[in-house]
Formats: sequence, C-alpha cells, structure tokens
Amino acid sequence: MKPGKAVGPDETRAEEIRAGGEVLAKALSIRFTKYINTGRIPEQWKHARTVLIPKKGDREDIRNYRPITLLSHLYKIFMRVIYARMERTLDDNMPREQAGFRRRFSTIDHIFTVSQLTERCREYKLPLCLLFVDFEKAFDSVEHNAVLRAMTDQGVEAAYVRILQETMRESHTEITLFERPLKISMQRGVKQGDICSPKAFTCALESVMRQVAEKDGFEIDGETLQMLLFADDVVLIASKPETLQSLFNEMCHLTERIGLKIHPGKTKWMKNAHCDDFEIKLNNQLVERVEHYVYLGQAIRMDNDLRLQLSRRRKAGCIAFSKIDVLLKNKDIPARTKSQLFHSSVLPALLHGCETWNLTKAEERCLQVTQRAMERQMLGISRLEHKKKK
Repeated sequence: MKPGKAVGPDETRAEEIRAGGEVLAKALSIRFTKYINTGRIPEQWKHARTVLIPKKGDREDIRNYRPITLLSHLYKIFMRVIYARMERTLDDNMPREQAGFRRRFSTIDHIFTVSQLTERCREYKLPLCLLFVDFEKAFDSVEHNAVLRAMTDQGVEAAYVRILQETMRESHTEITLFERPLKISMQRGVKQGDICSPKAFTCALESVMRQVAEKDGFEIDGETLQMLLFADDVVLIASKPETLQSLFNEMCHLTERIGLKIHPGKTKWMKNAHCDDFEIKLNNQLVERVEHYVYLGQAIRMDNDLRLQLSRRRKAGCIAFSKIDVLLKNKDIPARTKSQLFHSSVLPALLHGCETWNLTKAEERCLQVTQRAMERQMLGISRLEHKKKK
C-alpha cells in the first residue's frame, strides 16, 4: 500500500499499517478469516467519506465537481484478499468480447478489432454499421441484486458472495456541504475505490449481454462477432441497420433490468457506404449518425482515414510535454534522465494506439516532425541551429 494516501472514516493511515509489519499482518489474517467464515464485517467499514474535487468551470455549479470516495485502508486490504480469490473464476467465465479490467487484455485489442473490421469491409465492399452505447453513470446505477446474482451465476464461491452482499448492506457515505455533514445511503451502484467494484460491474453487465440473441454480426474463425465490451463501453456490430436496431432494442430492454440507463445524447452510430440509409432510434428518439467516433482514445472512421487521429495524438503529445517541460528543459537534469522521462510520459501520449495504425510515409514524417521538435526543445536548440550543425 502506497504511503501518503488520504485516510477513510476510521482515520487509519497507510503508514501506520505498514509500520505494523508481520505482527499486524498475522493479526489481520486471523480477523479476515473470521470475517469470511461468518460473512460479517465491521460496521465501520460500511461507512465512506466523499469529497468533492473542483473541475473547470463555475464553482457554484455542482456538475463541475468530481466526487471522490474515501474508504478505510483496512477495508481495502481485506477486499484485495477477496478479489484475489475471485479473479480467476470471473476471468474464466468472461468472454473475449469483454476486455475491461482483465489481465493480458487492453484497449488496443478492441481498437485493433474495430480498425480491422472497418478496413476489411471497405476492402471487400461489405456493409458494416457500428453503434457506440453510452450508459448514464453506469457504475453508480447498477442494482446490487443484479451484481450478486451475476456473481453466483458465474461460479463465485458463496462465502465471497456473502461478503459482497454484506459490504452493500446498510452502507452509506458522508459528504460535507456548506460545512454540514450529510449522510447518503448507497442503495445501488458499486463502491468507488473498491478493487472488487470493476469486476462486479462487468460481471453484472455480462450476465445480461450474454442473453442477447445472436442476430447477425460477422463470422470470424467460426465465431460470430456482434458486440465488443470494455467495461461499460459497448459497441454493437451488424451488417444491416435494421438488425442493428433490433440488437439495440433487445440490449436496452435487458440492461434496464439491472438498473442501467442509456444516454441518448452520447450514444452514436455510424455506417459505411455499402449500407442502406436508416434511422436508429432509442425510445422513439433519433440516435445521431456520425462520420467519426472516439472509441477508447482512438478516432474511428469507416474510411480508416488517420488524419484526425494523428492530429489528436500530436495535440495529446504536446499537452503531455507542456506538463513537464520545466523538467525536460532544465539543463541541470542529466540528458539520460530527461530521455527516460520523455519516453515514459510523452511518447505514450503521442503514440497511443499506434500498433493499429497503417501509416503512409507522409504520416510517419508528420509524427517524426512533432517528436523532433520536442526533442530540440529538450536540448535547447532551435531548428535553424540544428540545420547549421548538419
């Protein structure tokens, strides 16, 4: 556990737990075993504290604040133990379509799949339409019963399901508004900051998505691909808009059962030139059709034009550079250290998703120009001086 973390309601610091050493570890082991066997945890662990972190914009608008939930460090250690015992079971029962919060899976897997799909359909003149689903406050909305039922269905041991149920029972968070503490009951959603929460959510979502009937999709190595999931980011895939609408309707009906609501303004769809014109609707409200969509950090287009994506990545690289330029331009810092900092902080922002790009020579040069410009700033030389040295 890293030092310097904010404390939860019990005021126990991470440094104090670390200082306890093996003596405390043995005592906690005995306690944790008791909690698992009895299915009960301390009441204090059900309490959380929420602080509001201001974002950009009007400070008097509550929407411009990001809520951060602080949990007991001892509770988080205990839940890490529970997570370690459930993880393998949940991963074994999770399909490849769900790549969120899983070992050996990343956003690149799904970005590559979508990129290859659009490229092959364009090459062979096949119709393709994609619908990108956005849920409103998904992690805060999923119903507790849906999570527990899904955990049981996927083979999680009853003792661990009881613990999860206990953590949800009568749990609440305290938030201070206008110098007065306000207690809020947490009757739905998964806890922010709890290591088990992401898995619990994806488990609940998968339990309903696997009920969606196979309608269309694309045959790949004997399997039908009709959707991709990365946590709550869902992409529906079809060769006909009519089939896409049917798939969307069924998914909406099933996800409503577990408390999820689709955001009509942020849900978009796109089609290539080989699809017929059509209107996708959500509860009689038109879903906007777009020419590009930013999916998991990559701008997806049906024509696979990378100019927009490269522009976004160059901008992201420049922003990452500007955040640490005081260090990168500091002549007192060794060049080796600055190089390591550049490669660990700036290049990942500049080249995110590059494994899926099919670049032309001109596009490669465009990225090289951006990188060299930042490297010259690190060395403190202008472009003119660089040319003279050549």
